Amino acid sequence: MSEEFLTLVEAARYLRCSRSRIYERAVRSEIPSVQVNGRGPILFRREDLDAALMPTAPKGSKTASSRHVNA
Repeated sequence: MSEEFLTLVEAARYLRCSRSRIYERAVRSEIPSVQVNGRGPILFRREDLDAALMPTAPKGSKTASSRHVNA
């Protein structure tokens, strides 16, 4: 299966947010990105964008998957 890459504009449309928001997150390494020869367009893998949508729970917090119920 080949990887699908999206441009900054496409990534912003896909995530339904502004280009500047995506760019800022890429600069802060919150979303992995690549730039060919360091000068071309910034590209994002669709799977990395999907992962960016998934909320992460802070360490030590109880999530639905870590709760234990005594019946």
